[in-house]
Amino acid sequence: MKTMYRNHHEMRTMAANTAVNGSILSVILWTVLCTGSASNDAIYYKLSAATLRQPGWPRNYSKYDVLIADPGLENETLSIIRKAMPNASLVVYTCMSWVYTSQPCTNCTGATCTGCPSSRCIDTTDSSGKSYWNHSWNVQNLHDGKAVCPFGGLRHEVTPVATWIPQKNSVEAMARFHVEKTVVGYDGIYVDDFMPTYYGAWETYIEGITAAPGSMEQCLRNHSASSPAACHSHFSIDGHGTNASVADLQAQYAAWKPYYTAQLRQALGTDKIIIANVPAPATPDPNLNGITVEFEHCRGDENPHETTEHDTFIADNVPALSYVCEQTLLGQQALTSLQTDLRHQSIFALWLTHSEVIPAQVQCQELAAIRQQFPWIREGDDITDCTREGGPATCVHCNVSLPS
Repeated sequence: MKTMYRNHHEMRTMAANTAVNGSILSVILWTVLCTGSASNDAIYYKLSAATLRQPGWPRNYSKYDVLIADPGLENETLSIIRKAMPNASLVVYTCMSWVYTSQPCTNCTGATCTGCPSSRCIDTTDSSGKSYWNHSWNVQNLHDGKAVCPFGGLRHEVTPVATWIPQKNSVEAMARFHVEKTVVGYDGIYVDDFMPTYYGAWETYIEGITAAPGSMEQCLRNHSASSPAACHSHFSIDGHGTNASVADLQAQYAAWKPYYTAQLRQALGTDKIIIANVPAPATPDPNLNGITVEFEHCRGDENPHETTEHDTFIADNVPALSYVCEQTLLGQQALTSLQTDLRHQSIFALWLTHSEVIPAQVQCQELAAIRQQFPWIREGDDITDCTREGGPATCVHCNVSLPS
């Protein structure tokens, strides 16, 4: 879920190195202090088959009424979850710009260069034998005809997940795949990285990796509008192999992103949940049941969310919620409430993560103050990402102690 903030996390971790030991101690103490009765209006990220084998399952998960879960869970696993937590909504994880495909990634060799086989693999057929996906819809490196897979980042091992830029045909195909395959057995879909514009770090990767072979490093060091011809990128985004620019990419993404959620809503109907993970600010979407936002990027302690006179304060000039994030949440909540078929299950949350950045006790106190003013905002416990990025001691869960 935190791909959009990976570089920010690395920067914050460096800045917080001197205080890590104290932060870990505060997390442990706050976990003990906060253990108590379940509130039954919190959201959990991310449930997997392995979760069911942990000692605290399902007792320590009773506070959650929404569970973001891995795609492709077996029917037996889904049944166990349903039996253990019959009142919780089970929402399947996806990412806006990811496509798991058998087309090999550019700048990669070997068997690990494709995103298939996998339960997420889109290179499959429907019941009539019709294929869901066309490889030309992946962002293509026109030098070698391979898919661009930006998620590992430049100068890192390639993560075998291709990227795509929405356009009419690819949106309809992706929505159909998710409706007929991904969402089956779940109560809805979670769309991560639902960015207002295509993510800048991935855009940079696409530009760099599609420069002339052998020129990538030189071009990245001297990237500018006047770069030599060898540094000009050559990639396609439209399904026709036409060389595109970054401006073309951003225009296509912005134009067709709303069509994606519209297609999902039309196919899923109003009984299924659609939630998006967004940055702040973000444009509201009428097809969403709600949004989630990273709390550490909403507190007023990081650019571009510096404290202003508009911010919400809890005490002693401590901002609980920056004005930017407040408006992002309020705008989507107002739009969702107008959709009479969706407002009965609106879902909004602030993800609590990375206590080495903001101490756990502070996060929980500030969330409590926010919820007094905005009771429709849930606590979001991102246990998966904080465990992977900072270790289990950095995770924040205000009402119950989860096992690591």
